[in-house]
Amino acid sequence: MENFADLAGLAAAFDAHRQALGPGLDVEAVHAKDREFFLGFARSWRAARNDDDVRKMVKGDSHAPERYRIATVRNLDAWYEAFDVQPGQALYLEPGSRVRIW
Repeated sequence: MENFADLAGLAAAFDAHRQALGPGLDVEAVHAKDREFFLGFARSWRAARNDDDVRKMVKGDSHAPERYRIATVRNLDAWYEAFDVQPGQALYLEPGSRVRIW
């Protein structure tokens, strides 16, 4: 359930990010700003945990480990556009398999 909340929060934050950009930017400028947004999101989840810590977390916490929470970006089309993620790459997710909350 927490992963759905992560995705909903990320989607809402991304919508706010796009609104804050305002009109008038060309596509490449928008993609550059989107890359900054997604890199900031990834940086917010940086953590160093050993295997024992991860096992303890999984047993006693409803949240997924950070490396899985970061993967929520795979569900936003803008992430693919910002980084030109293509089929066959490790983090690519088919459009029909992407989770849509709203």
